[in-house]
This record gives sequence, structure tokens and C-alpha cells, in this order.
Amino acid sequence: MNIVMLIKLMECLDAACIGELNYLDRTSRNTPSEGCVWAMWVATLTGILRENGLPTTARKDSDKQKEVSVPAFVALVRELQRSLPQEYRPAFHSNGALA
Repeated sequence: MNIVMLIKLMECLDAACIGELNYLDRTSRNTPSEGCVWAMWVATLTGILRENGLPTTARKDSDKQKEVSVPAFVALVRELQRSLPQEYRPAFHSNGALA
């Protein structure tokens, strides 16, 4: 292998490494945070339920109610959250916090 071929090979390798670093940088900047992914998941779930006429709200004054009942939407989100593998679950919240 002569020196010219070696230089061209090194230039190609350098360009490939720079291209890969740029790709990885773009990917890391475009990857949503864990909290954002959970929020998008709940928003999508809310949209699906609304489209089908199902409840998607929880009372804001549940702490003032005499009877403590868990809204259907909150119970659904809680059970879906529990069904995820532990390593993908967001921190478990109380029903009030989920509401």
C-alpha cells in the first residue's frame, strides 16, 4: 500500500467517524426525556378514550369529598402503569397525584 492510498483511507475513516458522531449528536438531541414520553403516552391514551366517549377527567377537589373514590381514568392509568416492566415505569404516584 502506498502513502497516497493510506492517506485516502485515513481521510475516509475520518469522514466516517465525523458523520457517525454527527448522527449520534442529532439522535441524542431528538430523544425525548422519560417524563416527556410518559406525558405523551397519557396524552395519546386520553385522546383514544375521548374519541370513544369514555371518561378522561378526574375531580380536582377530591380531597374535599366525603367518599374517596378513584375516577375510572385514574384507575386505568394506574393499572397500565403497574403493568409496565419495572425498569420502564415512572415513579408510582398516589391516586391523587395521578389525578
